[in-house]
Amino acid sequence: MAPATTGTSSRPTRAAKNKAPASSATSTSTGGRKSQKQTSTAEGTKAPSKRTRKPTSTAAASTAATAKTASRAAAAGLDISAEELAIYNKLSALMGAANKAQKDAADLEISNRNAQLMAEEMENQSGSGSEAEEDQAPAAKRARRIILDDDEVEMASALTSLPSLPQINSIPDEDIYMSDEEDHEKQNRGSEDEQEEEIDQGDVFQDASNVDSGDWGSLMDNGITSTDGAAPPEKATNIKAASDDAISVTSSTPTSRQSTPKSTGSKSSAGAKSSGKVKESSFSDKVILLARAAKDFMRMRFAYGDVFPPTDAAGRATFAWDIIKQSSQATPVLREALREAAASEKMKKDLITFAMYGRNAIMNSIIGKARVKVEGHYQLSGGAKKIKDDVEWLIQDAAFMYGEINLQERKFNCNQPFGSELIFTIIKSQWFPSSSRSKSDASTTAALVKEGTLPVSMIIFVTAAIEHSLKEYSTGKQTHFDFTEELSKASYKTHFNAWKFLATKSSRWAGFWPKQLFKRLLASSNALASTDQDVDEASARNVAKVDFTSPPVDAQVSDGIHPDDVAQLPEVLDGPSIDTWYTIIVGATPGVYHDWVEVGPLVNGISGVVYRKLSSKAQALDMYSKAWYKGQVRRSR
Repeated sequence: MAPATTGTSSRPTRAAKNKAPASSATSTSTGGRKSQKQTSTAEGTKAPSKRTRKPTSTAAASTAATAKTASRAAAAGLDISAEELAIYNKLSALMGAANKAQKDAADLEISNRNAQLMAEEMENQSGSGSEAEEDQAPAAKRARRIILDDDEVEMASALTSLPSLPQINSIPDEDIYMSDEEDHEKQNRGSEDEQEEEIDQGDVFQDASNVDSGDWGSLMDNGITSTDGAAPPEKATNIKAASDDAISVTSSTPTSRQSTPKSTGSKSSAGAKSSGKVKESSFSDKVILLARAAKDFMRMRFAYGDVFPPTDAAGRATFAWDIIKQSSQATPVLREALREAAASEKMKKDLITFAMYGRNAIMNSIIGKARVKVEGHYQLSGGAKKIKDDVEWLIQDAAFMYGEINLQERKFNCNQPFGSELIFTIIKSQWFPSSSRSKSDASTTAALVKEGTLPVSMIIFVTAAIEHSLKEYSTGKQTHFDFTEELSKASYKTHFNAWKFLATKSSRWAGFWPKQLFKRLLASSNALASTDQDVDEASARNVAKVDFTSPPVDAQVSDGIHPDDVAQLPEVLDGPSIDTWYTIIVGATPGVYHDWVEVGPLVNGISGVVYRKLSSKAQALDMYSKAWYKGQVRRSR
C-alpha cells in the first residue's frame, strides 16, 4: 500500500527537505489505525541514534515518515537520487509485506472463530436434536413415520403420477387419507398390514358416465374431497331410514366442501373431520364394533360374488344396509348396535359409507398386486416393440390365464384354463398370506377353509385384474389407466361366461378346479392355523378315514388312460348301470397324492392326472362305501 502524503511548503527546495522543523507531525500505523504523534526538535535529533533499539512499530513509523518525505519530493517534481529511490522502493515493499502479514493474521483469526462457532452450533444441535425440535413442533406440522409391510410396498411401487395429458377413462386424483380410526383399528387388532386395506381412495369403480349423474352423493365418493378444484355437485343424497328394512333417498342442497374451513385438530360433535371422511370416531363405542364387523363382512361378500353392487344411490344403500344387517347377526352386542344405528339417520348413513370402505380397499389391493406382479411373471422385457407383441399374444384368446405358459415359444397348456400361476399367487397373497399377522381377511379365510373350496367369483375377478394390468403394457411400456366399473365389469363378464361354457362341457371340472386351487393354497400357507378352528379337531379330521380293521384289498391296476384320450370317452351317466370304475391319482407335489373314485370316465380336460382302471366294480365297492356308488366323490390320503 502506498504511503499517505502530507502537505508541503509553498517553496519546496532540497534544503528545506533536509531541514528539521521545529515541530512536525508523523503518522504511524498500528494495526491499521492511524494516530498523530508530536515530537520536539531535540527529540527529533536524537531519534537516529536510538532507531535500532526501538520496537518494530517505531521503526515502521520512521520508515513511513521517510517514505512520505520521498513522496513529497517526488510530488514536487524535484530530482531524486538513485540511492533515495532505492530506499523508497525498499520501504514500500516492507510496508506492503507488513500489511499483508496483518491481513493474513486477521483472516486466520476470523477463520478460527468461524470454526469455533460452527463446532458450538453442532454441539448444540446434537444436544437438542431434530427429533426434539420435531416433538416441540405443532401437531399439524409433525411428520408421521410409517413403516410399510410387504403388501404396502407392492402398492406403493405401483403408484405413479398421472400423465400431463388426460387419458381415456381417467378421473382426477383423489386425496389419500390415513384416518385416525385406522390407526386405532391397527392397535386394537394387532395387524401390521391394515394400512394397505385402509387407504380408502373413494370408490375405485367410479366411472365418468355415472359419477356426475347427481344420484350418487357421498355413497359414491365415500366422503373423499375432490382436489381438482371442480365445484361440488348441486345435489347430494341423504339416507333416511323408515325402518330397519326400508331405506329412502332424498335430495338436498349441501354446503360446499371447499367453503368449509380446514380442521385445526379439534373434532366436531360427531367426531368427523371437515373432509367428510367417515371415521371410527363418528360412532359410539357400541356401534364401532358393528362398523368394523360390517366392513370385514363386506370384504367377505366381495370374495363370494357380491362384486358389483347396484349403481343407483338407493340400490347401493340398500345393498350396503343388507350387508350390515347380516353382519350384526353374529352376536347380541352387534344386534343391539344395529338398533342404535337405525335410530339415527346420520349414524345409519355414516355406517353405510364406512362399510363400503371395505369393498374399496380390497379391490384396490387386488388390482395393486396384479400391477406389481405381471411384469415379472410374464417376463415383459426386451424393448417396447417386443413387450407390445408379447402382450398382444397374451391377451389374444386369453392365453395369459392358462397354465404352463411359455411366452418365448408362444405355447400354453390348453387343458389348464384359469390355471395361470399368477392367479394362484395373487389369491394366496390376498387371502392366504404366509404371515399370520394379516387380519383383514381372516374371517374370509376361515370361511374358505370351512367350505374347502374357492368361490368362482374370486378366481374370475383376479383374472380380470390381471388382464387389465397386462393391457396397461399394450403400448410397450406401463401406462396406468383406471380400473373403472365399466372396464372391470366387461372383463369380469367375459371370463365368467368362459367359465360357464367350460362348466357346460364338464361340470366335474368346474367343481374340481376351485378345490384343487384351494388345496394348494392351504398347503402353502398357515391359513388354517390363523383361523379360529380347533387344531385338534383338524388333526382328527385328517385321519378320520383310516380304518385298521378293514382287510387290505388287492386292486389290480390296468394300463392308465392318457389325458388326451379322455375326450374320446363316453359321457358320464349316473346310476348303477355304469360298469367302469376309475381311481384318479392327482399330485402336484411328489409323494403326495389324492385318490378319487368316480362312476364312469373322469372330467374332460384335466391334465397331469393318472387314470387307473380297477379290475371290477366289486373291488371298488369293497374299497369304498356304497354311498359313493351314486357318483359322489370321496378323497383319501
